[in-house]
Amino acid sequence: MFVRRTLTRSLGTGERYYSHRLVRSERAGGRVRQVTLLNLGPQFPLVPEHWPALCTRIDELLEGRRVSAARNGDPAVEREAQRLAAQLLARQAEPLPGSGDGQGAIESVVADSLELVRARSIGAEQVALWAAEQLQLADTLQALGMTQRQVLAALGMIVGRMAVPGAERATRRWWEERSAVGELLGVDFGAFGAMVLYRAGDSLLKRRKALEGQLFAQLQTLFELPPSEAIYDLTSTCFEGSLGGRPSSRAGLFKEAPGDWPPVTLGLVLDGSGFVRRSARFVGEGAVGPTLRTMLDGLGAPAGALVAMDQGVASEANLAWLRAHGYRYLAVSGGQARAYDPDRASDIHGTGAAMDLLKTLSKDGHEASLYCRSPERQAADEALAERRAVRLEAGLRRVAAGIAKPDGDRDLRTLTERIARLKERGGPVGQQYRVELVPDASGEHAVSLSWERQANSTGRGALPGTFCLRTSETDWHAERMWGTYVALADFHAALGSLRPGPGLGPVDRPGEECADAHLLVSVLACQCVQVVRRRLREEGIDGSWQTLRQILAGHCRVTVSFRRSDGQTLHLRASTRADPDQLAIYRALGIDSAPGAAQKTIV
Repeated sequence: MFVRRTLTRSLGTGERYYSHRLVRSERAGGRVRQVTLLNLGPQFPLVPEHWPALCTRIDELLEGRRVSAARNGDPAVEREAQRLAAQLLARQAEPLPGSGDGQGAIESVVADSLELVRARSIGAEQVALWAAEQLQLADTLQALGMTQRQVLAALGMIVGRMAVPGAERATRRWWEERSAVGELLGVDFGAFGAMVLYRAGDSLLKRRKALEGQLFAQLQTLFELPPSEAIYDLTSTCFEGSLGGRPSSRAGLFKEAPGDWPPVTLGLVLDGSGFVRRSARFVGEGAVGPTLRTMLDGLGAPAGALVAMDQGVASEANLAWLRAHGYRYLAVSGGQARAYDPDRASDIHGTGAAMDLLKTLSKDGHEASLYCRSPERQAADEALAERRAVRLEAGLRRVAAGIAKPDGDRDLRTLTERIARLKERGGPVGQQYRVELVPDASGEHAVSLSWERQANSTGRGALPGTFCLRTSETDWHAERMWGTYVALADFHAALGSLRPGPGLGPVDRPGEECADAHLLVSVLACQCVQVVRRRLREEGIDGSWQTLRQILAGHCRVTVSFRRSDGQTLHLRASTRADPDQLAIYRALGIDSAPGAAQKTIV
C-alpha cells in the first residue's frame, strides 16, 4: 500500500492539478497491477515524508495489530490513518447477520486480541438529524439551489452547533475526531476543508429570507400552530472575537459587553409559540431613536407591532420612542423601583414552577407592570448574593491587612478607588455595604478600615427572586403577560445553550458576513432544538437542551476488533446499547435506539 501523487486535468475547466490516491499493488496471473483503494483528493494534508508511516499504520489497523512505531510519531499521521482505515473497512463491510434469537453467525476469535477503537458520539447527532428531517431541511436547501456538498456541510454545522457549540474550526475537528454524524449522513467529513464550511455558511446566508420562511411554514404544518401575532424581539448580546476588526462591529452599545467583544443586537420575529419567522443581526448606528427605527424597519415591523426587548435594549429612551411612534412593547425592567406586595399577588402554576404575579398600572394608565416572584429564583438570587458578599468581604480584609502592615499600601486615594472597584464587582450586594476609611492627620494616608453590611429594603436586590415586566398592553391579564414572556425566555434559553460562553460564539473568519452566517446557523439549530423539546414535552419529557444533550452524550458507535483463529481480523462496527434515559428520548421521538447499521468486516 502506498500514496501516489498524480497530475490530472479537470474535465470541466481543463485545469491541471495534482491528485492523491491510496494505492495497492496486486498480482493478477503473471502481471502486477495497481488498484486505487481511496481517492484522497488534491488537498491531502500529510507531507510525502509521512506517507510510508501512514500506510504502515493503516495496514496495522486493518489487521488488528496493536504495536506500531508510528503510534509514537506525529499525531496527524495517526488521525489520518484512523480515518482512512475506517473508510476502507466501511467499503468492505457487510451487514451483520442476526435472526434476533441470538443464533447469528458464530466466529472463533482470540479473546485477548480484543481492541475497541474509533469511539464516536451518536446520540445528540441522530436527535438533531431527526429534527432536521422533521423540518425537511435538506429538501428545502436543495430546492433553494444549494449543492449536495453544501447541504451536507450545512447539516453538519447545524448538528455540530447543537451537540458541541463552537466556531467552524471546532466543528470541523469534532466531525473528524469525536462524532459519528458523518456515518449517519454517509459522508466523510474528514475530507471537507475549512472553506467548505465557510462557503456553506455563505450559501445559507444568501438564502436566509426564503429559508426561514419555508421552515416556519413547515413548523406551522408540523405542529398545527394556530395563527398568532408576530413578536418583534430585540436582545443585546455580543460575539467573541473582533469580527475581523471591522469598526462597525464595535459601534453602538446597548449593554456592556465582556472585554472587547463586539456588542450586537439580535433581531428576531417570533411566533407566539416561540418559533422564529425571521432573524437579523444589527449593530448600533448613532443615536438610540434612529438605531431602534433601523432595526424595526430591517425586521419589517409595521406600525402597531408588538416589540419585545430584554433589559439591555429596554432603556427609558427606547420605550419612550416606541410609545411616540405607535409601537406596543413588552420589556424586562431593569432600574424601575419595585412595588411588589406579596399580599396582593396571585399564585399560578403550570409554567414549570410556582410563580407569584402582581399586575399594577402606572399613574397615567398607559403602562402595566407585572411583578414576578418565584421561590426557586429567590433561592438562586440569595445564594448569588452570599457568594458576592463573601468575595467582597475577602477583598476588604485584604485591604485592611495591607493597611496594618508596616510597608503596606496606605495611600488614601488608591485605597478609595480599590474599594470602589470591589463594591462595583459586588453588584447590588456592594450597595449594601457602608465602608469607612479613617485617614491620618495629613489626610493622605489611611490608618484603619471598617465596614458594615446594612439591611437592603429599597435598593437593587431588595426583593430576591423578583423581577418586573413592563408593557403597553394594559388590558392583558397577568397570566397572558407571563405566558408571552415565558415563550420568549424559553427560546432565548435554547439559543443560549448553543453557545460556548457568554457571547454568541467565536467567529474564526474575518468579515461581518461571516458573523451573520455563524448567527444564522445558531438560529437554525435553535429551531431544531425547539422541535425536539416541543415533541418531548408532548410525551411528558421536559428538560433543557443542555440536560438532554448531556443524557445523549454517552451514546456512541465503536469498532470492536478481534483476531480470528485463522489469522484474519474481524472488525465489528456497531452502536452501544442505549441506557434507560436515552431510550426514553428515542422512544418519545420514534427514533431507532441502535442508530447506524451493525457491520462486519474481515481482513
